[in-house]
Amino acid sequence: MLAFPNVGWAVETSTSTSSSSWSAASASNTSSSASSQATTSTSTSSDASGWYENAAPVSEEELSELQKRVEDSAKAYDEAVQAVEDISEQVEANEKLLEETADKLQAQKGRSAQAMETMYKMRRGGYGIAGMILNSMSMEEFLTTWQYLDSIEQHNYSEIERYADLKRSYEETRSILEQQKAAAEQREKEAADALAQAQAAREEAQNRAARAAQEEQARLAAAGVDTSAVDWTVGKDAFVATWTQRIDVYLAGSPMAGTGKAFAEAAWRYGVDPRWSPAISNTESTKGRFIPGGYNAWGWTNGQGGYRTFASWEDGINQHVAYLARSYGYTITLEHAQKYCPPTYQAWYATTLSQMQTI
Repeated sequence: MLAFPNVGWAVETSTSTSSSSWSAASASNTSSSASSQATTSTSTSSDASGWYENAAPVSEEELSELQKRVEDSAKAYDEAVQAVEDISEQVEANEKLLEETADKLQAQKGRSAQAMETMYKMRRGGYGIAGMILNSMSMEEFLTTWQYLDSIEQHNYSEIERYADLKRSYEETRSILEQQKAAAEQREKEAADALAQAQAAREEAQNRAARAAQEEQARLAAAGVDTSAVDWTVGKDAFVATWTQRIDVYLAGSPMAGTGKAFAEAAWRYGVDPRWSPAISNTESTKGRFIPGGYNAWGWTNGQGGYRTFASWEDGINQHVAYLARSYGYTITLEHAQKYCPPTYQAWYATTLSQMQTI
């Protein structure tokens, strides 16, 4: 069970060792071990509560905002990609129609050419009004001939106009589709750029946290604390891969099995010893076997007489590692143990440190 000094929450009496209903870890034989480690660890943490701010890594709030920016950008990118796919489908469907229109245009072009040829021949043949009167046997025949030729001419003009209309429709449809597709592709490009920038900003912030962790690690090492187990110089991918495997081995067979990656990524994100939170889960709940509910494996109280709850192990892991970074520092010390579990802090410290050394 945690105490929450400096943040206005009630300090609750911890029973996370032998008297705890939530913890199966016993530390009755570890006090002497804790005492032997106290000398070096106490001196290193006189300003530990301000380490996270003083080292100027990324804050939890900044990381949350950057993560939201990445998620929003990813959503916008997905929507832009979908828009391109949708318009591409429309282009494909319309291209089929346009192919059919092109065939019709070609046929219409032939009919229009034939109509123009007929009109030309009529005029070359002298089919004027005077010729029609002279060649007509009667007025009725004249009128009939006139109406027939007039209908042919009107039909030919109509065919030509239809061809022109079809051609304009074909060109306008293609132009509209090309513009729509170009606009959609531009939105996709802009969304991809925004996503890449957001991811880069988040990566830079996480690297900042890692650099701060290296600085704190060096300070602790200079004070005589062994911090050599964690190598922050290998880069994020190698760091996460290494500690994912090691923590998964540590948690194998427990309710928290398979969460090594969540611990490793949170450790890199906030610049905290990746062994610390998993080890606390053992001290407080035997790796999640004895919990008050809500995926709370760390005896983490809510300051109101109860315990915090989380949506999943991963949610709890991320919040707990962030809390360690914000309220304690890089790694375990005797002073941190006294703050986390005041009544039995020496046993708590020895048990947790011993577990860290096995990871």
